[in-house]
Amino acid sequence: MPAELQMLAASAFPLSALATQMAQGFEGYFVTIPDDPAAFAARARAEQIDLSASLVAKLDGEPVGQALIARRGSVSRLAAMSVRPAWRGQGVGAALLDRALADARARGDREMRLEVIEANEGAARLYERRGFRKGVRLAGYEAAGLSGAALDVREVALSDAEESLWRHSALHLPWQMQPATLCALTAPTRAFRLEEATAWVVATPGALVLRAMVVPEAARRQGQGRALLSALAYAFPDVKLVVPAIVPEPLVDGFLRACGFTQTPLAQWEMTCPLP
Repeated sequence: MPAELQMLAASAFPLSALATQMAQGFEGYFVTIPDDPAAFAARARAEQIDLSASLVAKLDGEPVGQALIARRGSVSRLAAMSVRPAWRGQGVGAALLDRALADARARGDREMRLEVIEANEGAARLYERRGFRKGVRLAGYEAAGLSGAALDVREVALSDAEESLWRHSALHLPWQMQPATLCALTAPTRAFRLEEATAWVVATPGALVLRAMVVPEAARRQGQGRALLSALAYAFPDVKLVVPAIVPEPLVDGFLRACGFTQTPLAQWEMTCPLP
């Protein structure tokens, strides 16, 4: 770690500056993030990112890295860690991680979680050296040209869809799939329901992003999930359906492949570090 590196709480910076820092830190990375303060604020709200626990690393008065920490109860999550390209490979990321873990232990957190892109082997090794262990693989999927059907799908208010999340979601979901995250989503997220199946989607140019789908256990294996996907393909023609790489592969792989989806190249590992 550079001896002059300062660690400051992210809460000391305006959202616009934090959004810019994040965008700069993801330049040239496996995925890039736009400099969008509104999107940054929406993510912080939904994922319960605690800016007072999050960190900005500065060197000679200039921000060079950032670690965003989300918190729920006694569990914390490294929601994002980024280092500007000129400062990568110089210990800034390791210093941010060490400070985040030390702060979590001081708070009495019982564990820290994160997601790491599967191809980012260097980051995964760093996390493993600090005590993180790989758990479930998180996969992404997409489908183009699905045959749609004009079924009786209806849009429901996000607030009306919340009950399905709390009552019928699977247990032990990744942070971004948990009801606490999904219930905090706002427009442009929309919810659609067909019979007892409910889907949360975001329409983007050229794609309909499927954030989540819930079918009550008693209604599963009756074709309701497949029918809802078909209805969405009909309602949003000429775009591909995309599932971001935040869903547990064992939970959805068979179903989505049977519905005509294929895996995307990007995948992640969920990792957990117990905090004694």
